[in-house]
Amino acid sequence: MKQMTDALNLRSQLLQSFEQVSMTKDPGMRQALLNFVIVGGGRAGVELADANDTTMS
Repeated sequence: MKQMTDALNLRSQLLQSFEQVSMTKDPGMRQALLNFVIVGGGRAGVELADANDTTMS
């Protein structure tokens, strides 16, 4: 992510995935929507890893 708009777009995509998960009953689709790949160890990557861990708990 180079700019704030990149971070906001990523946040929006994640929130949309959570919304779709809350509306679908198919376990396979739910699992697919809840899979995220985090690359890098910068601040954004660490924060996403924490957010993902929190939501999976």
